[in-house]
Amino acid sequence: MRIRLLLFFLLFSALAFAENGLTPRGKDRMDALINGDRAEKMAAARELQSIFKPETKIELEKALKAKIESMNKSMPQQLDESTLALGGLVSEGNILIMYQITIPDSEVTPFVKEYLKDYSKTQLINQACTDEGQLIGLLAGLEIRRTYSTPTGKKLFDVDVDLNDCINR
Repeated sequence: MRIRLLLFFLLFSALAFAENGLTPRGKDRMDALINGDRAEKMAAARELQSIFKPETKIELEKALKAKIESMNKSMPQQLDESTLALGGLVSEGNILIMYQITIPDSEVTPFVKEYLKDYSKTQLINQACTDEGQLIGLLAGLEIRRTYSTPTGKKLFDVDVDLNDCINR
């Protein structure tokens, strides 16, 4: 799916850090964070976070800002028949990606809105919590936020993912 590709490019820098900065033990801990039970995930997250220096988050944010600026040059981008990626930014420890859903305002009932929000949250958790590049960003303290709006600009909802979502997945 194109959304997965979009975030892959955004977080390529984080993945490069993972490949260059993780020892075989670190890679084993990353696997435990992705595939382990809750206790294994918590232990793996603590161990992996201990390898990050305070400047890691700052370096990662700078690299992601550059990737997003490059990505924004090709925006907007149609991702599927009803979703348009508008662009992104990195701000205050958050990776924000903005989307437009091509549903007329008149069709956005509370039920539809809640269904789309739950679906989007589940999709983002499954994506972010199984991708090493995105996990590196989450381990460094970044959060991933997607914000959705209608074609008229009416905000529908935000979905956020942080490391706790991955541990509790």
